[in-house]
Amino acid sequence: MTAVGRLFGGRPRLVPLQPDPAPQPGAPPGYSTGLVARAVDLPGVTAWANSPKNHDEIVRALLDPGAYLGRVSYDVGPTNTRFSSYPATDLTPAKIAGAQHEAAAGWPLRWEEMIEQILSRDAHLSGIAQQRVDDVVKGSWRLLGSRQGDPIAACVRSFCDEALRGLDSFEDGAAWLLWSNAYGYSACEIVWRVDHLTFEGPNGKRIGPVEVLIPDRLVPVHPKHFRFDLRTDEPLLWLGSNQISLPYGKFVFGQGEGQHPITVRRGYMWPCVWLSMFKSQGWAGWAVFVERFAMPQPLVEYDGTLAQYQEYKDAFDDILARLGEGLGVTYPRNAVGIKHLEAPQGGRSDDPHSALSDACDSAQSVRVLGATLTAKIGNVGSFAASTTHAEVKYAREEADARRLWTTMRRDLLQPLVSFNEAALCEAIVRAGYACIPQDLARRVPRGAHRVPREVDPEARMRLIVSAVNDLGMKIGTGAMYDHFDLTEPTSAKDVLPGRAEQVSSGGALVGAVEAANEGAEAPPPPQPETPAPPPQPESPQAAP
Repeated sequence: MTAVGRLFGGRPRLVPLQPDPAPQPGAPPGYSTGLVARAVDLPGVTAWANSPKNHDEIVRALLDPGAYLGRVSYDVGPTNTRFSSYPATDLTPAKIAGAQHEAAAGWPLRWEEMIEQILSRDAHLSGIAQQRVDDVVKGSWRLLGSRQGDPIAACVRSFCDEALRGLDSFEDGAAWLLWSNAYGYSACEIVWRVDHLTFEGPNGKRIGPVEVLIPDRLVPVHPKHFRFDLRTDEPLLWLGSNQISLPYGKFVFGQGEGQHPITVRRGYMWPCVWLSMFKSQGWAGWAVFVERFAMPQPLVEYDGTLAQYQEYKDAFDDILARLGEGLGVTYPRNAVGIKHLEAPQGGRSDDPHSALSDACDSAQSVRVLGATLTAKIGNVGSFAASTTHAEVKYAREEADARRLWTTMRRDLLQPLVSFNEAALCEAIVRAGYACIPQDLARRVPRGAHRVPREVDPEARMRLIVSAVNDLGMKIGTGAMYDHFDLTEPTSAKDVLPGRAEQVSSGGALVGAVEAANEGAEAPPPPQPETPAPPPQPESPQAAP
């Protein structure tokens, strides 16, 4: 049976978030979304009303093989991703409160569009938000087997690693999922493809090729295309005029930071939107101040006794008008005096507009990054006075990475193993390992993400030298080049010789690099001179 036949012969079901006493035949074993639990009706307890959802005809279309092998999010509603109502235009407290109330009630359309618009115009907020995402994405990741020393777990880990390493859009998808910290949640649609894959077994030999279903791309889906069930807080995809439960293995749905039980209430934008509004009002007042008072003001002085004559008054008005237009004027010296009032100086720490802007920036930095760290140097002090701030930022980003891979394991790795468990089990058995399909569901690997820590290059080098020489750790040469942003040599002639080192006492001087290589040989030690043999006594001549 083909990979598509194995998957869709069993008819994968929708997310079972409502009471489902009898799972559909062929549903993935041991599956749980981890987002919300199944609702339980208790006697004597009135259940809150559920939101209407799951149009039967759309459900059948979503479970068609073409839906998994293609993209369904092109036509999600209630509006096209390209268009927005721009609810943050002329932002007021009433607009913010209204959008937040709608979001808390399960309709986050205006709230998500407001977040998008504010991020597109608030340079400081979008900059620190992007920094938090980039710091995680630029790190490296690896998959860890669920059980140490288990050959089946090693095979499953190797298969998942092979599938994800070939996913070109993985980093873009991971970055979009990390934006859930701003929007409260984010999602990516998984587009699958049929392929033949080989993977490394526990003994180092390749297993396969195996015909499998693997992810072809992760496509970001805008948060405004979701709403939430009022009773269970289940995320629902807006398709046409219907709200549909997320099909199993079709979407990766990530929740933002925080522990609020309502998904849309998570994320740092709930307070940051207000700070952005205050900052916008401060900048608007600052712009008006600059327009009215930033340029020197012309001042015309004249003798008051001349103001009784209309022709003088007309002349004075004409002089003032021409000066305001930046033109030159002629006037009698004894009748008129012209001065310029210097513009007041602004932008200092005691300036109210600058102080308000810096206070809002500082508060946003604390909320997004955990401290007023390396964002900028403000008018009211340094934003990064100590390395303690950087440690807080690192801890927050490390938590983001853990939350990202928890989501990836639940919504990407588990479906990947579940869809291919029959083919994987058959290939592992052929490789000589005892295995049944049920074993694979309990051996889904987990991801470990390394968030790069900001360390001084010299301190990093000392750590590496100690790790290699004192602890005997194995560190890859390629990793060293990446850490220090160096380029590997293209040929033997492209290698720097290094500091001259004496190979042995009395030996020649060679470069440090050559001395460390196997090809460097010490010159032979000097041999002591052999003493000359003593002179032989002359033999006596024979007598005549």
